[in-house]
Amino acid sequence: MLIAILLSRILGLVREVIIASQFGQSGAVSAYTAAFNLPDLLYFFLSSGALSSAFIPVFTEYLHNGREKEAWQIFSIIGSFMGILLTVIILFAWIYARPLVTILAVPGFSAKHPELVGLTVSLTRIVLPCQLFFFMGGLMMGTLEARQNFDARSMCPIIYNLGIIAGALLLGHFVGVKGLAAGTLLGAFAGNIVYTFISLKKEGFEYHFSLRLNHPGVVRVAILAIPVIFGLSLPQIDVIINKWFASWVSDVAPAALNYANRLMQVPIGIFAQAAGTAILPALSAYAAKKEWDNLRSGIGRGLSTILIENIPMTVFMMIMADPIVRTVYMWRSFTAADVPITAFCLMLYSIGIFAWSGQAIVSRGFFAIQDTLSPVIIGTVTTIIFIPLNFIFIKLLGCGGLALATTTGIIIHFTILTLWLRKKTGGIDGGKILYTVKRILAATCVLAVLCVGIRYAGYALLGTWKLVDGDIRRPEKLAVFLSRTKELRYRELRAYLSDDVRLEARKYTLYEAAKKRVDRGICDSINSLMERDGFDKGDVYENRRYADTAFSDSLKEFRPAESALAALIIGKKASARAVSSPDGLYQPSDIISTERLLQEILQGRSDAGKAVKGSMSLALRSDAERFLDLSEDVSSLPADVMECLNKYIAGKVGGKQQMLARKTLCDTLPSYVKKRPFLRIEGNITSGITVLAGMFVCFVAYRRIMRRLGVGEIDEIINTVTGMLRRKKSAAAKDR
Repeated sequence: MLIAILLSRILGLVREVIIASQFGQSGAVSAYTAAFNLPDLLYFFLSSGALSSAFIPVFTEYLHNGREKEAWQIFSIIGSFMGILLTVIILFAWIYARPLVTILAVPGFSAKHPELVGLTVSLTRIVLPCQLFFFMGGLMMGTLEARQNFDARSMCPIIYNLGIIAGALLLGHFVGVKGLAAGTLLGAFAGNIVYTFISLKKEGFEYHFSLRLNHPGVVRVAILAIPVIFGLSLPQIDVIINKWFASWVSDVAPAALNYANRLMQVPIGIFAQAAGTAILPALSAYAAKKEWDNLRSGIGRGLSTILIENIPMTVFMMIMADPIVRTVYMWRSFTAADVPITAFCLMLYSIGIFAWSGQAIVSRGFFAIQDTLSPVIIGTVTTIIFIPLNFIFIKLLGCGGLALATTTGIIIHFTILTLWLRKKTGGIDGGKILYTVKRILAATCVLAVLCVGIRYAGYALLGTWKLVDGDIRRPEKLAVFLSRTKELRYRELRAYLSDDVRLEARKYTLYEAAKKRVDRGICDSINSLMERDGFDKGDVYENRRYADTAFSDSLKEFRPAESALAALIIGKKASARAVSSPDGLYQPSDIISTERLLQEILQGRSDAGKAVKGSMSLALRSDAERFLDLSEDVSSLPADVMECLNKYIAGKVGGKQQMLARKTLCDTLPSYVKKRPFLRIEGNITSGITVLAGMFVCFVAYRRIMRRLGVGEIDEIINTVTGMLRRKKSAAAKDR
């Protein structure tokens, strides 16, 4: 399981790298991640909880007691009933996707980024059927795991990731993020249905359509599953809640949280998911046979092993968050300017890695003794605490506050869950766990010092003093300033401005003036149409709603009154800025993208666009065409300005001279040029070298320290994995 999930996580990282390189940290990626909110609610409440906490233990008990025929009857009844129920719910959600998505997925987009709502709805409709595939595949996997066959559980995520990668590479260039959604649908079907069914056929498979819901085994599954379905357990819905709140922060916040969360999930998936999946059938068998000492010992040993692996990983990823993000994501469309927010979220998410991993083991202990009520009650209480934490931290730390709220919630959840399981089972070898944790913390302190030292070495030896994306504030304004100023202290910098940049700076001044005229003129044209019912929809407000729909990518949606929810989440001032004028008429501030709006109007893509174009004066139309030309001319100005200033830095010989040149820029232009952040390693390759060096040094040091402290679980894990590989290699050789 560990090896297969490691491969799956690597593929998952490859998937995220491809998404980041093709689409960057953009609103479109935020829409794609938010599109999973509604489907994930279906999965977590109707599929995941019922399977993991109820079906596997009951099916395992029937199987171990020699009642295989009845076990398959339970499988058939649950599959038939839940298949019909999920199909009906998916059809309902598909039809009413827009209001459901607006409420449950991206309420913040409706207020601040309405151009992304339509895209989120379209993507949601594409991925909704995946939940039926996940359920049926999960049900079949449960029967395989009861027989200690984990091939399908191992391979399904790999096939799923391959489907998304194929969608990104083959369809992404043609249909954008909708290609990702199509790949998601394909991967879910191929992995969960096709591959799992083939595996199950080899083990023996029985299915007969039945809705006999009064079968004793089905009733037991329902009794165990109902608390999960109606509970709000934090590990199940934290990502959904995070994305819901993130839609209020900015259009890129959901994407940043998603990228950070994916990285945080790598160590959790490799170690905790593998151990949790493998340990549940064994613990269920101990519980079925009333072997309580073995059950307690199994939980304690599993928890100790997980903490040995993940406490040091928690510290490593916190310290190395920035270079990890640069290494994995900073390619093509994902620029250096996108790194800080994702790295900040990753650092705060990483604090909770040990707790996420630990609860994956502890929760299996409850499921094994067929107590699904306790973890759901604890999870619901934790979630009730977690939701207000989002309100508090989002105002203090923005997007990062949502990550910190999740971390705080999972630490509380893990602590309460562990203490309650200890009480329920009469102990979980707490003394041995505490003995191990003390030594883990001692070794991890040494690890932290090594990580900081390695990152500082990377900063000093591999970092450069050049400017990267995000280091210049308002680059267009800087270009205008340098091209106009006559002060002597700027003479040397002016000399590095190319003729092209000087010309672009002059055009940018014209661009800004033209934008003000065009924005005002376009608003007046649309407002005049609305006031005289030029769209033929009735009063001003009806015409405004029509225009909002026609130009949803370019104009803010009409909101006649301030949203109390928006004021609570993002603050009163920010909420007020998102509200349109009370008379329903457009203001220049309602224009999301002048360029996009003009293209829609001048190209006459809709009846509304043709109407507005017809109402424009010749002077306004001329200004609009001139503005679009200027917009294209100045589009490369930020990159050109940065290139000129980097030539100034590169012209200094020696690292110390370049350091002084960068310092001179910061001192001379404090309003425009940022200081180089401490411990930042700019490049993705150099960041990768630093991360790999840190992983190698820390692993060797940690293993030796733990040996000295008398903790040998790491050696046992390594020996077990290498022994399995040797056995598989020998078996393959014999087959040949």
